[in-house]
Amino acid sequence: MREAGNPDPVFDSSRGLFTVTLHKRAFLDDHQEFIPSEDISTIEHSILEFCKVPRTRARIAAHFSCKSVSYFYTKHVLPLVERNLLVMGNPDHPKSTNQTYTTASLVR
Repeated sequence: MREAGNPDPVFDSSRGLFTVTLHKRAFLDDHQEFIPSEDISTIEHSILEFCKVPRTRARIAAHFSCKSVSYFYTKHVLPLVERNLLVMGNPDHPKSTNQTYTTASLVR
């Protein structure tokens, strides 16, 4: 685990069950920085992969088959922007319908 740069496993024994949790480190292609996989969900990782090319919030929601653009934006896109994982194409006009979102060049 350590040789691969992954965190140590977590051992838990409760209610007659013994579990081992293995955490891996996720990374985005073309980036040298890593994001611990427990800090990023599968949908967030998919959004970051999809937004390697600038995309509007409507296009992102449509790609993930979500009919409510505002719900998808509030639930998934905005948290990524707040964590600086997605970058706005025009930060001076955050509510513009033409606003684009791109995966940050260096993910920390």
